[in-house]
Amino acid sequence: MLHDLYLDFDGVIWDTLPLLNKIIYEADAKLYYRMVNKTLTPEDEVKKRQIYKLANWELILRNSGPLNNSIDWINELHKTGMFNMASLTHCNSTNEALNKTKLIANEAPYLKVIPVMKPASKTTVVDARGAILVDDFGGNLREWKAEGGISIKFSLKEESNNGFYNITSLREIRDIMSIIKMNEELHNGSPVKTIKQNNNY
Repeated sequence: MLHDLYLDFDGVIWDTLPLLNKIIYEADAKLYYRMVNKTLTPEDEVKKRQIYKLANWELILRNSGPLNNSIDWINELHKTGMFNMASLTHCNSTNEALNKTKLIANEAPYLKVIPVMKPASKTTVVDARGAILVDDFGGNLREWKAEGGISIKFSLKEESNNGFYNITSLREIRDIMSIIKMNEELHNGSPVKTIKQNNNY
């Protein structure tokens, strides 16, 4: 049985978040502190997206790298033949989507990149039912779970009691599969077949 497995990009596959935080701080320190304190307003979210939209994504990706040996573990997951994998990544611009797609094509050419333009939910682009999402953002995971998907929280520090399965490395995905009741929660499928809408990047 093949299982649909969607991997977030920023903060799961690639360690872009420190640079993105720096960009926000340099653009607007007050916005940065509201972001850190999780007190962003809807207007703040729009401003943050605009800052990311204007960012040099080629430079961001060049100056960051794989998180916790993510590419190595993605290669290992690919070799198992257990998963239909894709990177399901929020993007703020076509430039961001193009650069992420180009990077993954070089690092893991079998991994499809599915850009989701903000502020759209990831559940509007693919069918979450029975599929696995590994993400570092609880909001995405809650939406995924509400649509019948399986949510796995990625964090550099161990977490618990957050309502999700939890991992600190993609290496742990195979281990956590034994915890998930496969016959009740997982279904056959393919990232290609379950795409609802996607432009070619």
